Amino acid sequence: MKLNKIDIHNFKCFEDVSFELHPRLNVLMGNNGTGKSSLLEAFRILIGSLYLGYDKYENKITMPGIIKDDLRLRNLDGNLEPQIPVYVSCEGVLSTCYMPENKRSISWKRAMETLGGSTTIRDAKDLLQASAKIQSSVREGLGQTIPLVAYFSTDRYKKERKDTDISSVGSRMRGYFNALDTTTSTKFFLDLYYTETLDQVQNGTVSTLLSAVNSAVTTCVNCRNLKYNLKTQELLIEYNNDESLPFNLLSDGVRCTLAMVMEIAFRSYLLNPHLGKEAPIKTNGVVLIDEIDLHLHPSWQIHVLNDLRKAFPEIQFIVSTHAPLVV
Repeated sequence: MKLNKIDIHNFKCFEDVSFELHPRLNVLMGNNGTGKSSLLEAFRILIGSLYLGYDKYENKITMPGIIKDDLRLRNLDGNLEPQIPVYVSCEGVLSTCYMPENKRSISWKRAMETLGGSTTIRDAKDLLQASAKIQSSVREGLGQTIPLVAYFSTDRYKKERKDTDISSVGSRMRGYFNALDTTTSTKFFLDLYYTETLDQVQNGTVSTLLSAVNSAVTTCVNCRNLKYNLKTQELLIEYNNDESLPFNLLSDGVRCTLAMVMEIAFRSYLLNPHLGKEAPIKTNGVVLIDEIDLHLHPSWQIHVLNDLRKAFPEIQFIVSTHAPLVV
């Protein structure tokens, strides 16, 4: 999945704005209050529309829509009047096997046409059809690659949300569980590290899932390996100087980046286990990150985007930043 172009009308601080997007990396810069986070919220609604044809998992796969707070307010003689209609629309592509016949791209639009009304889906028929094809391919076990979508707000890992309840076994669709929530939880991948490590010990095997995640992590974080200590029941980060630190004792910057990379890699594997340890580098999709420089030292800001592109070369990243060094 890739987004090529978006159009926004009456959404938050934007009256009318259009953007053409790069297939691999897009960086939003601007002063505070200029609408970077608002744009990412619009993108979140658009990529969340991928869920239109998916099976419903209560409190797990939730499709974001336009809400009252998203409406642009216009000052008319001292009165703030909400502007209707509000919409976000997009042109994009998915893998050929999910695209409508004879189409190179598809367009979809989500709108609120009356104050307090629901978000429309009638102008998203092509995406609904593609989404249903994805769900069908998973249900029938066709082994086709399905796209990742994920959103990381500035509150990521700062406020722990309720347990995502992602178990070590289950449907491939669990790779989407809570992926677009504004807050997230580190518990699900720490639990997966535990269960996968336990399985390795009991069966004398090497976990393909952990190999995939460790490869992505060592690309983005200056460490040698990750391992779960079954005795102390904590995730350890091993550095090249043979020192190791528990995950919960890492600095905010390292822990935040490490957790995000682990989550993208885990979700890539859960969605596409047939890709094995290459799931992070072969899974396509769209990942939104608000303030990519969050808690990062300037020396890390310089290479964080290149690291992510190397670890996840098929993902389209759309990120915001305040840091010139990131650019």
